Amino acid sequence: MEYCRISCDVTLDFDDSMIMRMTHRERNSTMHAMNNIVTRRELNHRAYISDPDVFFLRTKNCRLTSEQKIQLASMDALLGGVFLTSDDPGTYTDEMKRQYKELRHLTEADQVHVRDTDGGTVISYHLDEEDHEILI
Repeated sequence: MEYCRISCDVTLDFDDSMIMRMTHRERNSTMHAMNNIVTRRELNHRAYISDPDVFFLRTKNCRLTSEQKIQLASMDALLGGVFLTSDDPGTYTDEMKRQYKELRHLTEADQVHVRDTDGGTVISYHLDEEDHEILI
């Protein structure tokens, strides 16, 4: 395989409705997609190029918080092999364009490592001759 989808579909909110959580174990969910991106990261560029699904920066028709949007896009950029949005970039504000460029730049990072801590998952990486960390 050249490419492989590594997560369920992301959704426009973090974890769908209560009825979906109770009745559908394998459902669309941004929360589950993010977990899949982390747990399947080691396969990227080893077994295939990982496709972690899209991310969102838009504000219309999306109930993810700003932080959740940035976390999802950062994980896609750092741990996946495909970096795509389902947004219409023509509707981006100047700030959204700046965010997109910054997030796209993360795809150039190397020495990416993941570790779990009591406070969450830490992704460390090297970019622009500096070491960086983000907490997910």
